[in-house]
Amino acid sequence: MIPYAGLRTGHEQVAGYFESFGEAVEVTEFEPQTFFAQEDMVVVLGRYALRVKSTGNAVETDWVHAFTLRDQKIAEFRGYEDSAPIVAAFTTKP
Repeated sequence: MIPYAGLRTGHEQVAGYFESFGEAVEVTEFEPQTFFAQEDMVVVLGRYALRVKSTGNAVETDWVHAFTLRDQKIAEFRGYEDSAPIVAAFTTKP
C-alpha cells in the first residue's frame, strides 16, 4: 500500500497528502520534462526518484501531472504514475 495514495479534496485533505507523502518518502530527484497547455489545463510529463523511509528502498518512475486552473489558481490536480515499483518499494525489504 502507498500511504499517500488516494482521492483528496479540500484544503485539509490536500495538506494531509503532503504530510503523509513527506513522512513516507524522501524525494531524491524530481525532473519535469515536457509541458503541454490548452485552455485551462496544463499537463506535465516528468520523472522522479524516491527513497521509501520505512524500507530504505529506492525507486525511479515517470509521472504525469495534470492541473486544471481557475482564476489563476490550481482548481484540480491529478497525478499519475506506475504504482507497481512504488508498491514494491514499500512492501519489500532490501
